[in-house]
Amino acid sequence: VSNATLNMYDGIIESTCYYGIQTEFSNVINIVGGNISTGVYAVRGKGTENIINIGKSGDTVSTTSPELIGGTNAIKSDNGFNFYDGILKGKTDAISGTVILTISHPAASKALICSMVAL
Repeated sequence: VSNATLNMYDGIIESTCYYGIQTEFSNVINIVGGNISTGVYAVRGKGTENIINIGKSGDTVSTTSPELIGGTNAIKSDNGFNFYDGILKGKTDAISGTVILTISHPAASKALICSMVAL
């Protein structure tokens, strides 16, 4: 599928398989809440035309939701991703790729950096 939008507001995706959510074409993935826990990458963005947004913009910053847990990395994205809030956990590293911190509240940056952790 290309030129599609996936929105996750709540719920659980749990698997020992490779990916929780994967995109390869010109898609938008918005993970605002919930939990994704998988064997390798909770979210995988292949290619350079995807837009992946983790969390939501605003004055309140959550360091608990959304929660992405990967057996290797919480997220791997070839095109980077926007990180508003939440927590990213991976056994190797929390991320593989470029993080674009998109912060609307100046005090949020420290909380966001601390919420990217290795398991």
